[in-house]
Amino acid sequence: MIIELYNMNLNTKKYLLAILICLVTFSAKAQLGYEYAQYDLGFAGGLNTVTGDAETQTSTKSFHVNFNYNVSPFVNYVFEGQVGDLRGGDISTPT
Repeated sequence: MIIELYNMNLNTKKYLLAILICLVTFSAKAQLGYEYAQYDLGFAGGLNTVTGDAETQTSTKSFHVNFNYNVSPFVNYVFEGQVGDLRGGDISTPT
């Protein structure tokens, strides 16, 4: 059995993987019922890099926070804040 699976061509393996992903997706029951959190809080951080024609590229930090108030499963209020810098080359930077 294992040797037969190893000898299958690549397209057959792709199709089997796609069917498996579909079956797992269809069996998920995440949206059933009304069990939901009334409040959600999230944090994130990242790096920003300008991609342009400047010779020097610098990375800067960014930070993100959000707060969700879920009135019902269908209505929510989102409060979000983002802070960060975006820097690239300037006029004195050679190109």
